[in-house]
Amino acid sequence: MKVLVNVRDTGEVSIQQVVPLKNGSHALHERSRYIHVGRIRETGKRWTWVCGGMRGEAKTRDGAIAELLDSAGMIQVTLDDTIPDLLAGL
Repeated sequence: MKVLVNVRDTGEVSIQQVVPLKNGSHALHERSRYIHVGRIRETGKRWTWVCGGMRGEAKTRDGAIAELLDSAGMIQVTLDDTIPDLLAGL
């Protein structure tokens, strides 16, 4: 599942599902809402993540987010992938 990711200052990681369009870009699912999926936290020089009953650690914040999403079978997309027409108008 491809998702947009939001990480709060508290370390709470939430996702919003996106769906592929015929032109190769993605759009938010019609019923998409941000859903809490886990949490990341800096512990010394490493980052830990928790998603459901799974835990892990990574060297970087981005690495922890990627591993958390991977553990749940999710792939992060960017706003450029999701709403290119809107970004082109800015």
